[in-house]
Amino acid sequence: MKQLKVLPLVAIISGLMVGCGGGGGGGGGSAPSTTFTFDFAIPAMMSESDAKAKSCTVYDRDTDSNGDAIVLTYSQASKAQVTNNVIGYYSDANGKMVGEIIKPTSDNFKFVLQDIPEGGYITIQALEFNGREVRVNSFSREFLEDKELRSATFALNRESLNTCFTGGNVSDKTFKNLSYRNAVSGGGDYHFVSQKDVLVSPNSDMTSDEELLGFNGEPTALFQYESGSDNKSLYQYGIGSWGSGDIDLVTTDVVSSIYSSSGYKYDSLNIGFVANDYLYNALELGNSANEYRRPSEANKEEWVYLAVSENATNGWDSLLTGTIDPSWDIDADPSMFLNIKDLSNAKPSVVSQSGRESVIDINMGLTNSTEGFVRTAYFAASGDYKVTHRIFTKSNSDYVVVPELDYYNFPSLAVSGLKVSETDNFNRAAIILDDNSDIDSKMFMSFFSNGEASEPELEADLDGILTSEKDGMASEVTLRTSNSLVVTRFN
Repeated sequence: MKQLKVLPLVAIISGLMVGCGGGGGGGGGSAPSTTFTFDFAIPAMMSESDAKAKSCTVYDRDTDSNGDAIVLTYSQASKAQVTNNVIGYYSDANGKMVGEIIKPTSDNFKFVLQDIPEGGYITIQALEFNGREVRVNSFSREFLEDKELRSATFALNRESLNTCFTGGNVSDKTFKNLSYRNAVSGGGDYHFVSQKDVLVSPNSDMTSDEELLGFNGEPTALFQYESGSDNKSLYQYGIGSWGSGDIDLVTTDVVSSIYSSSGYKYDSLNIGFVANDYLYNALELGNSANEYRRPSEANKEEWVYLAVSENATNGWDSLLTGTIDPSWDIDADPSMFLNIKDLSNAKPSVVSQSGRESVIDINMGLTNSTEGFVRTAYFAASGDYKVTHRIFTKSNSDYVVVPELDYYNFPSLAVSGLKVSETDNFNRAAIILDDNSDIDSKMFMSFFSNGEASEPELEADLDGILTSEKDGMASEVTLRTSNSLVVTRFN
């Protein structure tokens, strides 16, 4: 079975502050300060063969117009590229700019967490090549308080320097002579599964001319399905890390229930496990499935599920992830996180609110007890002038204050048209978590990495944090082993 790719939706991310101005409002006294350092890197696509020859770190993969494999790489931005194009500033809880513009004096951008006013933001923006388009990221102080982003690298859309970061890749491995012993006779074909390949065979051991392409360090898995089940009913399975030589398969002779106590209408339900920090999907079932076959007990692996719903609830996509508890029954119920049945089938509204010029009501039913993260993005255009603005906050309110932006020397008429309004294009995305989740601010940002220069570019960020292929795989494992709900909607 082909492994499911979840990320990005639909997820890496001390000294003295430098630059012009400093901004104000938050810190003070002798309280310890936390300096954040954001580095910048330039994206470039190159052929897979060239990237391999140069040992370039791989961030994403694609094919060109000729069908040839290409990969996304990055190189360190120069001092000139950063100082000439990047600025930042603080905003207060009402979105008003506080202090002067911060201009980096080196190839990175530094700021102090405690200098962000309570309830306020730090905003970082970069001007595009034509001088008429700006890409903006704003982070609330609360969003940054887990400090996971205190050292991060962001993409900067400038000219490539024809170099690349190196190392940190998963290395390929060709698996041969994998061999398993049946726990029971019968069943259908055997599926040898790695992170990048599937080999279907009538035998539980590979012949001398069979091989499986995978990654060095992964255990691989073997799934056998019931005959005639179209791979919807697991018969027996094994994991390569259970031993060497012939590995005993485990029969799935116990049946457990699948249901949704809140009537959640998902399109597909993926059931699998994490073994040795690698994810393997065993089953992909439809909404009508009400049971599944499983082992009597796990053998070191952690069983997980993922329910996926596309546009099923008022135009919202959703992902429900969870670990399978000791009862083995799966209750695909998102209501413990959010009442998605009440999600509005409408664009967000933009309002003025007690001294706040622009507030986006994302209308998701979030309250001060909702744990998680939110990304609110909008794209505005006025003639040839354009703004793409992403606002990262905690998920404790439906009201997102829009920080006042710096519009350089844009004409006043253009500036008026670039301020957020209900006619803009929007993307709302939130992850709601339980108390035991390991998902942090940096990992949340990684779900939107490796975007492209498209309009409106709202589902992924061209100027987001760098997330390598290897780190993306690790983020997916963390997501799948967390109990969480992801909801997202364009407009």
